[in-house]
Parts: sequence; structure tokens; C-alpha cells
Amino acid sequence: MANWYTADLHFGHSRIIEFCKRPYQSSEDMNAALIQNIQGCVSFDDDLWILGDFAFGQATDVQKFENWFHQIPGRKHLIVGNHDDEAVAMLPWASISDLKEIKDGTQSVMLCHYPMIT
Repeated sequence: MANWYTADLHFGHSRIIEFCKRPYQSSEDMNAALIQNIQGCVSFDDDLWILGDFAFGQATDVQKFENWFHQIPGRKHLIVGNHDDEAVAMLPWASISDLKEIKDGTQSVMLCHYPMIT
């Protein structure tokens, strides 16, 4: 079992391609590439920590959110981001937190969507 970390996937958010200069022609291309990349790394017995902004859309897009969610392997944990609304929260996450401290081997790791000043 391994811990994997990602953030700001923004499934379904076509404007994020322009905003962040992502190398995709469409949100469909981006969604497929993100899923393929995650599937290439994460095993079904791994923990995947998504540090906010899983998907972007309307409450009516629940079916799309579920489709993307179920294509991703591993136990999926959500650290809530500013774009994670009720439709995202309703997915069958292994856990949902605003802030979470975990042990990764011997290292303590604090997980949050937002930057922290120390």
C-alpha cells in the first residue's frame, strides 16, 4: 500500500485549460489523460489523497462526477477545496476532511487544499 497525492484535477472544467495553460484541446481530452495518468500509478490497495477541486460543474453533473470517480483506482480521500460542492461531497469517498494529518511511513504529513504560512 502506498500514499499518492494530487490536487486541482478540475475534471470537467474546460476553462482551467486556458487559466493554467494545460496542454489539452478539450476538457474531455484532459479528463481522459488525468484518469490514464492516475491509473498508471495508483493501485487499488493504495490511498489517493485528492487535495481539493476534484471536479467542476453543476449539481446536475453528478453522473459525470461518478463516472470519473469510479475510473480512478485506490481508496480515494478528499481534502475539500474551494470548488468541491455538495455533488462532489456526495461521492463515496473513503474520507472527507478540510484538514488532515496522516503518517506516511515515519513522516507526519499535513494535508490541506490551501497554502499555509508557518
